[in-house]
Amino acid sequence: MNCDDTIRKALEKIKHDSKICGPICGCCFSPTGATGGTVGPTGPTGATGPTGPTGPTGPTGATGATGEIGPTGPTGATGPTGPTGSTGPTGEIGPTGPTGPAGEDGDTPTFAIGTVTTGAPGSQAEVTITEV
Repeated sequence: MNCDDTIRKALEKIKHDSKICGPICGCCFSPTGATGGTVGPTGPTGATGPTGPTGPTGPTGATGATGEIGPTGPTGATGPTGPTGSTGPTGEIGPTGPTGPAGEDGDTPTFAIGTVTTGAPGSQAEVTITEV
C-alpha cells in the first residue's frame, strides 16, 4: 500500500464518520481523481546539518553506593621534631638512699704550741695555738 492509498482511505473514513467535514470545506464529497504513477526511487541523503545548541543540564542523578575500601597506602616520611614542652611539676621527695662508703682520712694537721702565760693564782690562763 502506498501513501496515496493511505490518504484515500483516511479521507473516506472522515467522509463517513464526520458530519462536520462536508459542510465546512466541501472536500470530502468531491469525486476522487485517478491515482498517479508509481513512486520514484528515494534520493540521496543530504549533507549533515550544523550541530544545534546545547540543551539545558538535566537533573542530578541519585547517589551511587559506596565502594569498597582500598588498600592502605605506604607510610609517609617522619615529620620534624616538635618544640620542647614546658617543665612539669616537681615530684615528691623520694626515700633516703643507703649510706655511702667512708672517705679516705685527710692529712693530720701540725700544731705549734704557743706561749702559755700563767697569771695570779685563781685567774684563768690565755693559751695561743698556731697552725703550722
